[in-house]
Amino acid sequence: MEHLQSVSFLMGLVVLDLGALSIDVVRVRRGRLMVLKCEADPGDSLLSFTWKLHLYNSSCVISYKIEKDNTKTSYSSCSARMRNDHLSLTINNTEISDEGTYTCEVVNDKGTFIRTSFLQVLDVATTRKGRTAHLKCEVDPGDTLLAVTWKLRLYNSSCVLSNKTEKNNTTTSYSSCSPRMRSNHSSLTISNTEIYDEGMYICEVVNHKGTFIRYTLLNVLAEPSIFLKLNNDGSPECGAIGGNPPAEISWIPHSDDINNTVLKDLGQMGAVISTFSREGTNETSVTCVVSHPSFINPWKGDITLGGKYMCYKLRFDNIVRLIITVIFTVLLAGLFISLKIKRQVQNLPEEQINKD
Repeated sequence: MEHLQSVSFLMGLVVLDLGALSIDVVRVRRGRLMVLKCEADPGDSLLSFTWKLHLYNSSCVISYKIEKDNTKTSYSSCSARMRNDHLSLTINNTEISDEGTYTCEVVNDKGTFIRTSFLQVLDVATTRKGRTAHLKCEVDPGDTLLAVTWKLRLYNSSCVLSNKTEKNNTTTSYSSCSPRMRSNHSSLTISNTEIYDEGMYICEVVNHKGTFIRYTLLNVLAEPSIFLKLNNDGSPECGAIGGNPPAEISWIPHSDDINNTVLKDLGQMGAVISTFSREGTNETSVTCVVSHPSFINPWKGDITLGGKYMCYKLRFDNIVRLIITVIFTVLLAGLFISLKIKRQVQNLPEEQINKD
């Protein structure tokens, strides 16, 4: 029984547990770091463990052993990209040539434990919406190519394309896929790519050397359209519509009061809307920054704050200024009147003052 181990394509490190079943099928993205763990009862004393690799077009061994005098010996005939660490095997920058069977054999005081996995290296292809994508099935074609089958597991559908050479050397073809897709030998061409062409493309080649299978994940980039405006509340609103994958939006200056909304429609098109709250800030303008894989550089747009909020703020500021001006004027007038009365009193004749 095969167990398909799910792998996150966004992670740079993939850790796979091979102890659950005796044989696993595991997949890793080409170019990523892979860590295979051989889960066995370590016992009280680990005597040795050995990784035996039967790869696409080669084989090698990595071993570790504790001798009777407690000295440790290690050996490797594998690529320098592969290293052992206790009961795990690390593969840097995985390649198609790393595909094959990995068997771990552990010997300790409790006995011998064997775990086997089949590693599939997943290739990733990226194209832009509307362009032509070319997918190649990287296998040894052998002297005789008997059949090529492409099995497509897309966003919301699946289909098959196949070419088969019959005994009389005639070729039969079959396709349940879009007419934009056509196979030629061991390659597949997709014209005018759409977002819903994204998915897993499985190529199966049969020749006199056997059956070879390759997996390719196709990503279709769609550039979003961007808007920057003030909403009804006078708050800056920045949006990236129709992008795949959804864009990332940030603001300058940074604020803890930002509302981001991510939406996807049935066509897999992403929409991201980010709102910068005007409350609690004294900024007169802000900058929206939109990042997307289809952009060489992030998009930046500046907007001056205004709208109703700004009007209310201006009105409030004007009222405060008016009150301060009135108070200052009253105080100044009072001081002026006080000084004037004082001078008049000082200038009165002494007889008038005494009379009063």
